[in-house]
Amino acid sequence: FNTVPIDGKTKRIVVRGRVQLDEFGGVESIQGTAQDITEIWQTNEVLRKQNLALTKTNDELDRFVYSASHDLRAPLTSLNGLLQVMSMEIAKTKNVEVEKQIGMMRESVTKMDKFIDDILDYSRNSRSDILKDDIDFNNVIADVQSSLKYMNIKSEPKVDLEIKQSSPFISDERRLKIIFNNLVSNAVKYQDHKKGLLNLKLLVQSNKKRAVITIQDNGIGIAKKDQNKIFKMFTRVSNQASGSGIGLYIVKETINRLNGKIDLNSTEGKGCKFVMTIPNQLQYD
Repeated sequence: FNTVPIDGKTKRIVVRGRVQLDEFGGVESIQGTAQDITEIWQTNEVLRKQNLALTKTNDELDRFVYSASHDLRAPLTSLNGLLQVMSMEIAKTKNVEVEKQIGMMRESVTKMDKFIDDILDYSRNSRSDILKDDIDFNNVIADVQSSLKYMNIKSEPKVDLEIKQSSPFISDERRLKIIFNNLVSNAVKYQDHKKGLLNLKLLVQSNKKRAVITIQDNGIGIAKKDQNKIFKMFTRVSNQASGSGIGLYIVKETINRLNGKIDLNSTEGKGCKFVMTIPNQLQYD
């Protein structure tokens, strides 16, 4: 209850008591305590207001991200369509130099579109709830492989795929696709052209408790001195390909949201091996 002491400031008091009755049912004694919880209540009230303000800010940020991405993507889509038409017309004239320049412009548009995707992935991962989907890893990886055709690559990588799924696996399918897409696209961007074809090994071992996912490539690898940096936002450790430097950061944050972990084993010049362990949400149902 509230009480107003001599200084005029309202206090919040919690009173707890116990009544002892005599043999005739009358009150024999009363024992109790009174605790001043004014400071606790004030702190909780501040936290409540801060949480409301934070929720409002997050909602506004979500609306801004989706609105901005839509407003940016619409002209990019139009520009890419116009460049495609121009490319077809220029091809008739066999003007190699102009074709090359148009190709560079289309590549820049594609990179910008990918950056928008990255920002959306990060926003969704940090704010949206974890979904519980029944995962078929064959479908997840097939979706990733189909996305390769939209990348600017001369030849598709050789993929060695092995899936050992002994029981149902429950997790967030969209987040798993984000992880696979970023790691596979990274392997494509940083392949070692001196070795010829890019070789990708994808191994999934799934049981009732967890899935262990291994993605290994024969690319340029990552130097030891740089391996503790690659999961930080806007970090690029190679100039071979231009990118936002946010892909591996999103991978790490997405895996964290799934209560998993990721390990890197890489030797410069020999390739990268990423091993991810993600718990099966089936055990929590």
